[in-house]
Amino acid sequence: MIVDCHVHIGEGVYQACKPEKLLAGMDASGVDRAVVCPVDRNLAVDNAEGNDYVLDAVARYPDRFIAFATANPWYGARAIEELRRAIQAGARGLKLHSKVQGFAISDDIVNPLIEVAGEHSLPVFVHSGTMVCAEPLQLAMLARRYPSVNFIMGHSGATDFWNDMIPGITGAENIYLDTSLNNPASIERYCDAMGPERLCFGTDFPQNTYPVELEKIQNAVPDDQQRKIVLCETILRLLGEEVG
Repeated sequence: MIVDCHVHIGEGVYQACKPEKLLAGMDASGVDRAVVCPVDRNLAVDNAEGNDYVLDAVARYPDRFIAFATANPWYGARAIEELRRAIQAGARGLKLHSKVQGFAISDDIVNPLIEVAGEHSLPVFVHSGTMVCAEPLQLAMLARRYPSVNFIMGHSGATDFWNDMIPGITGAENIYLDTSLNNPASIERYCDAMGPERLCFGTDFPQNTYPVELEKIQNAVPDDQQRKIVLCETILRLLGEEVG
């Protein structure tokens, strides 16, 4: 089984991807399931619209898609209310993008949303790799603040922060790494340093393609059992699903 931990669907300003386009890409490369998140505009302002879009996709393709909701922390109580609504409707994780949403990962403004995710034992996917607002060490600070919440670091700091990765998350065992945008050498280094149980296969589709991202995993993780863990087992465990 292959499960993609990081894709976007919706009609945004910089991204546009219908569920059917995603499914075609998945089917062509043998990808079984994908975590679907809202696109740029829906991350920034129209949170409810984006959440409804991914939830509708899950309702239509329940065996293929898993919904991660978003909420912009600047909306305060409205953000908390929207996140709770999306969780009740079936969202299984929280997606934050501090670059698009306008805050730094470690800023206290995000605390209330993390607390809601923690109440429901949901993983939190956080974009990283953008200086000032989305750096790996900032996520490490947040993860240490909430040790009972599991975080997935989008792009694993790629492309500019690969040097911060291993020392930065050594003391934050609740951070897991998304492989998208990383080169095979970095993926291999992270797998050797932390084990495949801390890595989740991701593509950031439609920004990247399945053949390229899957080939990187094939090259970086040659061991069959370790590759199986990266390709599906880590994300399934974070979602609370049984791993066969």
